[in-house]
Amino acid sequence: MSQPRWVLTPNARITEHRQTLTVFGHCELRKFDGDSAALAGAVLELLRAPKSREELLAGLEGQFDGVRARAELIDQLLGHLLASGAVRAHVAAPPAPRPLAGARVVVAATGAVASALTPLLVGQLQNAGAQVRVALTGSARRFVTARALEALTHHPVATSLWVGRSTEPAPHIALAEWADLVLVAPASATTLSRLAGGDCSELVAATAIATRAPVVLAPSMNAGMLAAPSVRRNLAQLREDGFHLVWPSSGFEVADRPEARTRKVGPMLPPEELVAIVCALIPPRAPTPRPEAAFWDEVYAHPPAQLPWHSPAVDPDLAAALGQLRGRLLDLGCGLGTVAIAAAQLGYQVTASDVSPVAVDAARKAAGKLPIDFVTDDILASKLAGPFDVVVDRAVLHTLPPATHDRYLRQLARLLEPGARLLLKVHSNPEQTRRLGTTCFDALRLTALLGPELQIESCQASTLPGALEPAPEALWVVARRAG
Repeated sequence: MSQPRWVLTPNARITEHRQTLTVFGHCELRKFDGDSAALAGAVLELLRAPKSREELLAGLEGQFDGVRARAELIDQLLGHLLASGAVRAHVAAPPAPRPLAGARVVVAATGAVASALTPLLVGQLQNAGAQVRVALTGSARRFVTARALEALTHHPVATSLWVGRSTEPAPHIALAEWADLVLVAPASATTLSRLAGGDCSELVAATAIATRAPVVLAPSMNAGMLAAPSVRRNLAQLREDGFHLVWPSSGFEVADRPEARTRKVGPMLPPEELVAIVCALIPPRAPTPRPEAAFWDEVYAHPPAQLPWHSPAVDPDLAAALGQLRGRLLDLGCGLGTVAIAAAQLGYQVTASDVSPVAVDAARKAAGKLPIDFVTDDILASKLAGPFDVVVDRAVLHTLPPATHDRYLRQLARLLEPGARLLLKVHSNPEQTRRLGTTCFDALRLTALLGPELQIESCQASTLPGALEPAPEALWVVARRAG
């Protein structure tokens, strides 16, 4: 059995003062003086990376004589550090989820004091995987500097409707077209009034009005202002216009004297709560335009182990379905031939097609003397004759732009014999599809697309095994051709 490992707790509360090291635990202070402070400091420094007891003793040997002879002292010290919370057991954790991976978020701050929290909000959006651009009103710049935000985003902060260069688009239009979501946080009463009245004379309002992405407004103001009839009317109008209005939180009004402050309704929600709302509201990224065959030829020139969707074995759910059917089978987007080869070995009469000649040649070589008809063909303009009893689409549909899905369905309907089956796998996780540039599907979207030509017989959660770990989430669908 492997030895347990220990590691310094993130944000451990430790101070050093002259010859004393102090650990501020959750329940007590623990002080180390003189030689004990030096030893404790060395242990804590080594534990910035996970260490077993043996690794810790080996690291201390070069700094302190006779460490192994005093191993019990090290154990006792480690026990104190564990009890104080400065050190914890190391457990290999999965990578932190990045629900906004690849998403484009514009953060627009206005003239409320909560604009001082904008760097924290931007950092938390970035930690969730988002690309962030920032726009500031003139009043917001009283509370936060553009330079600090540029250091976080590595992009210029937009502060004006004008750039002064005729070769560049107006900043509000560039941001509006770039964004997957615009988050106005904090949204002052003045900005809310501009938005409700369609006033585009200021950068943030112009961006929020010009974009066709979702716009989330996080009001932040004095409780009296929030209750004012004019502000309530503006909020009602904005809700009717389709903006997402975040309910304000409660907090202390900084306009009051510090000693007179009491908790009131009005402040913006904390940044971490706004990030959770963004994660829930942001739409899936539109997939990139479908590359031509030359692109796929370059992709298939790489070793199979580098192809994210390629698996040397047929997926278990797909293999089980193939075992129950027979007849003429089309392996659509055959790639390197895994499904086509398995189907031929089961006795199917197989046609395997792919838009990439390089993939088709590689699959033909892998199949050897198996009786498979390999062809270069594009499902959106297919020249195949059909009809087929089974069509397998393992990871083709989700690579096609949504505007082409009707053409895809018409070709499928032409190629499938009445009563024939479509065996389909498509990506189903919005975070993953944003990162991979594919279309995200759920059961409702598939039903709307396939009907009335095909009737879904089963739709189950699955994965698409390949080079990616963990395997991307997918829907496994069996559909029957109507008629």
